[in-house]
This record gives sequence, structure tokens and C-alpha cells, in this order.
Amino acid sequence: MVGGFGIGSWFGFRIRIDASWFVVFALVTWTFAAWELPVEMPGRGGPAYVALGAIAALLLFLSVLLHELAHSVVARSRGIPVKGITLFIFGGVAEMTMEARTPGDEFALTIAGPLASLTLAGLFALLGNAGGALGFQAIDVIGGTLAWLNLVLAVFNMVPAFPLDGGRILRALIWRLTGNLGVATRIATFAGRAFGWVLILTGLMLFLASFRLEGLQGAQISGAWMMLLGWFLNSAAAAAARYDRVRVRLGGVPVGSALRGHGMAVPATMSVRDLAVGLMLSGDAGAYPVERNGKIVGSITPSDVAAVRPDLRTETPLFEAMRPIEESVVVSDSASLAEVAAGMRSRREDRVFVTRDEALVGILTLQDVSRWIERTRELGLDPRDLAGGSSPDGDGPAAGTPDG
Repeated sequence: MVGGFGIGSWFGFRIRIDASWFVVFALVTWTFAAWELPVEMPGRGGPAYVALGAIAALLLFLSVLLHELAHSVVARSRGIPVKGITLFIFGGVAEMTMEARTPGDEFALTIAGPLASLTLAGLFALLGNAGGALGFQAIDVIGGTLAWLNLVLAVFNMVPAFPLDGGRILRALIWRLTGNLGVATRIATFAGRAFGWVLILTGLMLFLASFRLEGLQGAQISGAWMMLLGWFLNSAAAAAARYDRVRVRLGGVPVGSALRGHGMAVPATMSVRDLAVGLMLSGDAGAYPVERNGKIVGSITPSDVAAVRPDLRTETPLFEAMRPIEESVVVSDSASLAEVAAGMRSRREDRVFVTRDEALVGILTLQDVSRWIERTRELGLDPRDLAGGSSPDGDGPAAGTPDG
């Protein structure tokens, strides 16, 4: 994803449009306007085809949004927090801050998406038939096409390849049979990577063949899109597999183990330059709490300092550069380090406040986690031994990855 903007919320879930979404929106609109609609509805002008194509594209992405809403509603009902939903170039993703704790929860929240798409396929088919019966050709064509596309979305998502819905269901079933989430994740992500390579190679052959074989002219876009989708699925599956290895390595390790702590609380009126030169340059703290009138109001890290132009650092107070505490996540020092780190990544959060008995004991950054893992590797230590040797393979949560 490359950045975007929010468009409000539905059912309590923040809805966001990623900038990459506009690429696929334009492509879908063009496909409808240049190919589908002129064939099914000849004799209309170009502007009419573009307008109807844009409407059809919006309805298609509304379908994707409802698919993700189905995931999100069921997840929330199972006690799994969902930060929001983002539409991007490959469809949509429900941003869960943690994943299912049981195979049953994983199955329930996953199957909700394809079931929603099948329901929408039926509703659009009814709409298309009604429009045709009443003589509204545009409704007939668009309704029938969207019914078919929702059916394709449901079927494609059921391919047993992680992170597609079918791959998540495969993981839930293996998890249920073996009682081992690690084994289930490794099998499902292997299937996901294999399917990604199949799409990449098929797309490459289609792309090359389209220049030489009769009847395949113009299929370059389809081939390129298959390769891009295959790359995305392969990358997402590989990321999930990497996280699972970290999850096993950090099994039972609490947040407090990786906490570097923080320096003394710094006043909100201190300048950014004074903090950088006076404390950060020689200190080892990953973040500093910012205090005003005896109360912690935020935190500041080296990345916050770096974001301030050098010529403005002397006159910029910390309260203008800090992250307000209201925008930060608070976790217990006994929480699972693997789960907290995964949540930070999925939320794009670079720090969390760590407390013990509601008292602040530190600020954990992703750099702290990476540094701690690297230090244990350098020292030849097994983090699980440091945590008492407990193993997460049976029931722990896995890192969140996007739906296909």
C-alpha cells in the first residue's frame, strides 16, 4: 500500500481508500466502457459507456467492501479487534490487530467473506433479471456482470492458498486436526507461495503468447495482471511464514523482556534540538515520554526528531513533534511480545506504551524488538528458554495478512 485517505466508517469500522485503488478503479472502468458495455449495449456514445463503467466499477468495489465487512463483523463478534478496512489495488483487507485464537474462530470469520460474495451474486442476478424484465438494458447488463464477478470473487477466494480465504480455511482445518498452528501455517503458506508462482508463470506465458498466437492479441494486460497478483500472493504468504517462525522463536516471551526502557521524562517545552543533542545522541533509549504539568502527554522517538527540519529544531518544542498519548497503544509488560509486535506492524504503529499495574514502565518500539532478537541471536540464546520454555505452537495467534 502507498498511502491514502479515510472515507468515514461503517458499522464502527474505519473505511480507507489506498492510493493504489485508483489504478484498478480506472482499469475496471476502462474494461467495462471499452469492452463489456459496447458489446452488450451497442449504439451508445462514449461518455455514456464511461459513466456506466464507472458506476459498475463502484458497485464492484462496494461488493469487495461488503466482503471485508462480513469478515470484520464476525471477527468482532469473536472478540478479535478490527482497526478498519482498506481498499487497495488487489481488492480489500480487514485490518485485524490480532488473529483468531482457535480454529473455530478462524473458520467462522473467514467463511463469512465468500458467503457474503455468494449472497451478493444472487442479489445482483435478481437485480439484472428485474431490470431486463422492465426493459432497462443497462441494469440488466451491469447486474448480470456483477453477479458473475461476485461469483468469481467467491470461488477464487476459496482456492486453498494462504492468504486467500480458502488458504485460511485450510489452515483452520489443519490446525483443528493437528492442534498445531505452526504446522498449519507452514502448509497453508507453502500452498499460497506455490499458487502465487503458478499465477506468475501462467501470466508470463499468456503475456508472451499474446504477441504470437491468433486470438490472444491484446491479452498482455491480463498476463501482466496475473503476474502482479501472483507476486502479491507469494509475498503475503512468505511474510506470514516469516512471522510464524518469529512467533515460534518468541514463544512465551513477554513484552517486558525486550523493553529497553526509556530515559527520564522530558518537558514538553524542551526544544527538539536540545533533546537530540543533550539526550538522544549519547543515550540508548528507544523513546522518551513527554511530560507536561506532571502528566505524561506523549512520546518522542529518533524518527520523530528526524522528521523535523534541522533548521527548525531549535525553535520547535517537543509537544509539536511528539506522538500524543491518545494516539498510542498501551499494553501490559506481560503481554506476548510476538502478538504485540505483529499488532504494531499491522497497525503501522512504531511504538506502544508498556505498563505494569497501570504504571508506565517503558515505551517499546519495533526497533527495540529487532534489536532484542538480534542480540539473542548474537549470544546464541533461545528466547523461549529465557521465557521459561513455553511453546506457542498449539494455540497462539498468527500474524495478520491481507485477504486476497
